[in-house]
Amino acid sequence: MAPTATEFQSILGNITQLQINAEFITGPDNTRLDDVILGAVPEPQTWLMLGLGLGLGVLVVAARKRAQLC
Repeated sequence: MAPTATEFQSILGNITQLQINAEFITGPDNTRLDDVILGAVPEPQTWLMLGLGLGLGVLVVAARKRAQLC
């Protein structure tokens, strides 16, 4: 019997860590899932700052090379 929405919500509301481990073994197809953990996902601002920093670094290197050629 499937849990009710309230039961499901109360169970998931107490989860503090979720991790997924998987194994690949050559041979017969056996599937199992255990120890499920989800880690922190970087926020979009983190990726934006990383991209801006890398882009600025590329511009600085290009400007230095151009200055050396002149």
